[in-house]
Amino acid sequence: MKLLKNFYDNYISLNLKKFPNINVDIEINKLLFFVTVGLMIACFIINYYEMNVALLIKKLMRHGAFSEEQGRTLGELGLGDNKAVKSILSKNSGITKKIIFSTGKKIQTYEEYVLLEKERKAAKKLPGEERKKAIDTLNKSLSLDFSSVRFYIPESSKGLAEHYYKTKNGSLLKTVLYCVLMLVFYVLVALLMPTLLNFIDGILV
Repeated sequence: MKLLKNFYDNYISLNLKKFPNINVDIEINKLLFFVTVGLMIACFIINYYEMNVALLIKKLMRHGAFSEEQGRTLGELGLGDNKAVKSILSKNSGITKKIIFSTGKKIQTYEEYVLLEKERKAAKKLPGEERKKAIDTLNKSLSLDFSSVRFYIPESSKGLAEHYYKTKNGSLLKTVLYCVLMLVFYVLVALLMPTLLNFIDGILV
């Protein structure tokens, strides 16, 4: 416990004001700590996203859903209650629009989605009621009825889907390892920071 307190006092709470020629009121290592934590959280979010996209791709490929006629609902894929998959599909992210198509929807390709997003940005600049009406109309183009809409991977995107599944299939173990490495890297930087700042402070004399 004392070791941790000493580490906190001497390194984590290290303030640039302690160095006369730098003299900036910033606890540099504390700032780096929050950045490190943010990156670790981002790693888990990315892993969670990739795992669910890969799961959806795997299910579609196993069911042979490679055309609109062969499309499957989330219920048929056993993903009817998967909120993460629904959230990913609702957000119309780039990768799902390049790989996974759906029936009964105006917006299909990634290029169409990009155009629609441009229209949405333009609609936000409209006045009052006109803005609300325009945005509601555009949002309907992106809405999905998950009880009936069917998803499929077109033959033209089959190779991309297989590549994504093989290379982006999220791994919790790998993510934890990345986070541990980031934490180790942070500790090393924190330990070296006083020496580095003393060197910089000396140069600024």
